[in-house]
Amino acid sequence: MMMDYTRKKQETKEKQCERQSRLKKHTLHCKKFRKRLVEGNPNAQKNIMESNGIAPLVSILKQSRTQHMQEAVAEALWAVAGTDVGVQREVAARIGVHLLVEFLGCQSHRLHLIGIMGLSLLVQSPYDIRDTVASTNSMQYLTRLLQSHSENVVLSTIRALRHMCLSVGYIPHRKNQKAIANSKGLTFLIALMVKSHSELIQVEAANTLAAMILGNAANMELLYNSAGFSHMQLLRLLHSSSEEVRLLAGAALATFAFNSFCQQRRIVDAGGVRWHHFQTFLQSEQEIHRVQAAFQSTVLARIIPDNESASTSALGIKILVDTLQHSTSNITLALAADCVARLAHIQSGVPDALVAVEVVPVLCQLLSSTSDEVQGCAAIALRYLSFNPQGERQLLKRGAFIWIKPGTPFVANEHDIDTEGHYVFVRGHLEKAFDLLEWPFLFTVLRCYGIGSRFLRLVQVLYIWPQI
Repeated sequence: MMMDYTRKKQETKEKQCERQSRLKKHTLHCKKFRKRLVEGNPNAQKNIMESNGIAPLVSILKQSRTQHMQEAVAEALWAVAGTDVGVQREVAARIGVHLLVEFLGCQSHRLHLIGIMGLSLLVQSPYDIRDTVASTNSMQYLTRLLQSHSENVVLSTIRALRHMCLSVGYIPHRKNQKAIANSKGLTFLIALMVKSHSELIQVEAANTLAAMILGNAANMELLYNSAGFSHMQLLRLLHSSSEEVRLLAGAALATFAFNSFCQQRRIVDAGGVRWHHFQTFLQSEQEIHRVQAAFQSTVLARIIPDNESASTSALGIKILVDTLQHSTSNITLALAADCVARLAHIQSGVPDALVAVEVVPVLCQLLSSTSDEVQGCAAIALRYLSFNPQGERQLLKRGAFIWIKPGTPFVANEHDIDTEGHYVFVRGHLEKAFDLLEWPFLFTVLRCYGIGSRFLRLVQVLYIWPQI
């Protein structure tokens, strides 16, 4: 009996040693795979993605429960993703939200960074998953990482929290805003803005604070009742020696001031902004800087005392529309379309001005882009412009509408048909289409399929006045 027990114990020990040996081999293979095959080799990265070569790595990652193995496999996957945002997002989606959240709760800085970047990319995707992320405990993990000793982790966390709070068009996600505030995220961010030795961390924290209070009265009250916060600290960063910090300071001020006369008054009382803070960036050779400054100056036009507000807004709008027409960069096009989406529901005459310069046809053209992000941002911008009477009329003239989510109209051409059922599409020569059918019957069928009333009203307008 004793000999059997000893033999079984020895066999168990041998099996454990064998598993550990296999684990070391897998880890070594992953590191060799990353260093020899994919790092710095875009062609190899592309071939691996196209042939679904990451599937075995994803399978190993999901089965492994040892931190050392997870680090090796996750880093190999991220090496395959390279620097292309679309590929990185695809890899993050394959890893999955729940595993990325698990990375946030471990002790590895490397897994922290991959988890943060993965979640940040996913919430910025055309298919918004902020609700999915909100259903996890990711906000608690992220706010805890604001206290990390790694500057890279802190910066990545601050940016990720900002993306959790705002979607395209500056639409706040109130559940995430509340979760961050309840996890003392607002307190940590104020401390970073006031006490950090890094100007970049200070200004990024200010941007995330602005995102947390946008459209959220409760968080705004918490912020202004907290000791230490002042717009003067942010205005001081407009004079930084770092171009990046100055540009981000303008972005934070624009977010604070967005659709808030109260916030604009606070900024003025703290010292205010001047035209030269934006002029350099508006004339920059880098088009993405011009786009950012165009949005900022348009939002803040009312409180820039040394330049006429109408001309400031007009210049900003012109830069955005010119960029949408001529840029060849998908990153820049997506940002410009996002800026138009934000300005399309600002409390001023800006939406009327956007429609007057015929931004609607330009955005419609972008719906044929090969980039999902460009398509998504352009479509959301068109959604908000459709609430402008003249903008709605321009859309009706084009005779094409898409709905990708309930209550979210998109516009497209006749080729943009989704075979997976993501949206419904209507287009045609309306004076000739369905001329032998009863139109009330068609509308009844559409209602049975759950089509929204606003969409049906727009279609009915087309059939009543087919010459529009």
